[in-house]
Amino acid sequence: MTPKEYCEYICNPLAEAKARVVIVPQGESWTLLRRFYQERGSDELRLSDLVKEEAWLPMPDEVFARVRNAMMVQPASAKCVVILGLSGYLALLTEGNKRSAMAALREFVDSTAKHESVFLLRGDGGTRLHLKDQFTNPRYRQGKQLIEIDVEMTAPHSEREARTEVTLVGEDLATYIPEGCETFSKYLRYTEEHPFDSGTRRIVVASNGRKLAGLNAEVRQIVCLRDFARMFHEVDDVGLSEETILWMCKLGKESVGKTLMETLKMRFFQEGGVAKSVLRVFDGCKDVEREAMLWLVKHIASKESYLSSELLISGAIFVPE
Repeated sequence: MTPKEYCEYICNPLAEAKARVVIVPQGESWTLLRRFYQERGSDELRLSDLVKEEAWLPMPDEVFARVRNAMMVQPASAKCVVILGLSGYLALLTEGNKRSAMAALREFVDSTAKHESVFLLRGDGGTRLHLKDQFTNPRYRQGKQLIEIDVEMTAPHSEREARTEVTLVGEDLATYIPEGCETFSKYLRYTEEHPFDSGTRRIVVASNGRKLAGLNAEVRQIVCLRDFARMFHEVDDVGLSEETILWMCKLGKESVGKTLMETLKMRFFQEGGVAKSVLRVFDGCKDVEREAMLWLVKHIASKESYLSSELLISGAIFVPE
């Protein structure tokens, strides 16, 4: 069924209002279908508004219970509810939990009758396979409750799934997590708007040392300040004191949209000309700022410059005053 055929079917007065699962391929179809439902006055229910936990991810039974509760409070006048975010949520789960989610989806489709509801799902191979396993009865396709949008593509599209990293950060370091990092809710919100983005998403969770259960994503455990600085700010220098690294991490937390190196350069060398002003800036800095400034100079000085040679000869090891 093409997007045009689907819209014509939904607009038909004889089309029965029910719960549907619509598998959407990569391309313009996702945007077209969302716009179609928006113009019909449909409401959107986002999983990102239902999953607010920052330290753990609720499993399928809990998520679908929240969806049901949200559907129950929809006004009686609501024509249809379009549910977004399930594809992004599925991408986080182990294969076993994906099967549980699809089973919960099937139960939802079988039981929901108060409102017409539509799940828009990314049409990748893994999703199709799980749907095939759960929606085995032909009545789902015959009754237009499981619909696959078929679009003739003019150019090949990659179906490579997005890579998602989940980084567990010790509670003592949680206050230094950069502002630009994602929570589960922020991640889901992004996938609701960009379901086919195949880039790497990084979710950062404050942890008390316990590993999160049920996740398919690569999980990294960060419990050391130096590992934290290396992961988030590419600071890897055994010569730096922990006080300086901590100060740099605090600065990096506030540097939304900029690297730590860019932020330090703006702080110490606003007028440019590092080689000409390095001694003046050095004299004006003390303690952790002096260490951080020298770390910056080591990384931005030309490898063949006189300044770089002097730093290498001296080892650039300065004891804070």
